[in-house]
Amino acid sequence: MKILKVCSLNYYPVVADFYRRNLWIRDLPYAQHKQFLLDFSPVHLNRFSEYMRGLGYECDEVVTDLESLQFQWAKENGFDCPQGGWRMEILLKQIETIKPDLLYFQDISTLPPAIRRRLKNYYPFLKGTIVYRGFPIYQPGLEDVDLLLTGAANLLEEYNKQGIAARFLPHAFEAKVLDKVDAWQSPFHGQSFDFSFLGYSGHGGYGTHHRDRLEFLRNLLRDTQLECWLAEQSEPEQSSEPPLPTQFPNRCHPGLMGLDMYQVLQQSKVVFNKHSSAHPGQVENMRLFEATGIGTCLLTDYGDNLSSLFELDHELVAYHSYEECIEKLNYLLDHPKARDDIAKAAQRRTLRDHTWEQRADAVDQYIKEVFKKA
Repeated sequence: MKILKVCSLNYYPVVADFYRRNLWIRDLPYAQHKQFLLDFSPVHLNRFSEYMRGLGYECDEVVTDLESLQFQWAKENGFDCPQGGWRMEILLKQIETIKPDLLYFQDISTLPPAIRRRLKNYYPFLKGTIVYRGFPIYQPGLEDVDLLLTGAANLLEEYNKQGIAARFLPHAFEAKVLDKVDAWQSPFHGQSFDFSFLGYSGHGGYGTHHRDRLEFLRNLLRDTQLECWLAEQSEPEQSSEPPLPTQFPNRCHPGLMGLDMYQVLQQSKVVFNKHSSAHPGQVENMRLFEATGIGTCLLTDYGDNLSSLFELDHELVAYHSYEECIEKLNYLLDHPKARDDIAKAAQRRTLRDHTWEQRADAVDQYIKEVFKKA
């Protein structure tokens, strides 16, 4: 059975900054360019396809929002793509060329819903579609999806009620970054950080579900020595407060991804995490697994389901309020042995239970259930 995974990197300012610092990558042949990205491990591009191949599938992936990569594929495959609408046009040509049995959408935004729903009509070889919903917001109009994967309990329940085959699949850690992160020469290689945050601050774009994090970060920057690497949107912000990099220019840096991000996580004593407000009381974002997998101590907001993923106060530390966050941060910084013990226990747990290789095993079982894989 042949699977094509459709993903995107999404964090446009971070991606653009990375390519500005590594202009030579744009000139690589398609296969070398993509292999470099797989080794670099940015955001949603991981070794999932490799693990699925190890389970007997033919599996490949395309990254639909990387213009230089996608246009190189088009060039090498003799496809004269128009500049307008290139993301959709190249993806449709890739589906036509690769002829997968299953499409696995890590990101469904590339295709308009009306086109996605008719894919089986366009491509008779296509047996089904799989969609991953990582953000815990219900999205209607997915009745055409054959298998929906999510780590959000609320979505699991909602989609199953509609008769959509929904299965549980949390985010995970790409363990192969451990082979490369020590030697990687990031812009912050060799530095040490007491308290770090990496990710989307909540300023501009991505809706209102991240606004609580923005104010939380503002207070932490005021009250602690927090250092931030921020994925920011440039859209106007309806706020009397300036953006965090304007207010705290010495401790707010441009966002990072891939090995650049993992190296800062690894070099941090404590990493801060706060989920969106999309589904209060439930937690399960990528940072839970990235920080614990790389071997750092994670300080994260509490959720009712957190103890099903990690052992509280042994494998990570959770807070219920701003005051408790500060109190626990100070304890962790003042007690290096306790902090290191938590970080090591968290890494053991993540490598045991929460890697993409293990998630691939789960996807294999779900495919066999839903598609009756021969």
